[in-house]
Amino acid sequence: MRHFILALAVATCLTGCDRMQAAFTPIPEKVNAAFPLPDEVDIARTRLLAALEGDKAAHDRAATHLAQLMNARALACSASTPVGRFDTAAGIQRR
Repeated sequence: MRHFILALAVATCLTGCDRMQAAFTPIPEKVNAAFPLPDEVDIARTRLLAALEGDKAAHDRAATHLAQLMNARALACSASTPVGRFDTAAGIQRR
């Protein structure tokens, strides 16, 4: 009987893993996961950062600036539709 209860408890916890992960994921990260950049833009970003590998300071500045732009993009996208703590990327995308 104990094994059954333990198995049931573990199964219940595992079904909520997506919800728990969503609860601790920042909203901009959820929105950017739901609506990723187009492939061309992502490739250009990767190439830019790769080109700056030799200059650590410039690379760090560019990476920080791009992260700030992604954060602003996510906040602008979520301004009209509120995103809750337990919303997942798939749930946000369905809206």
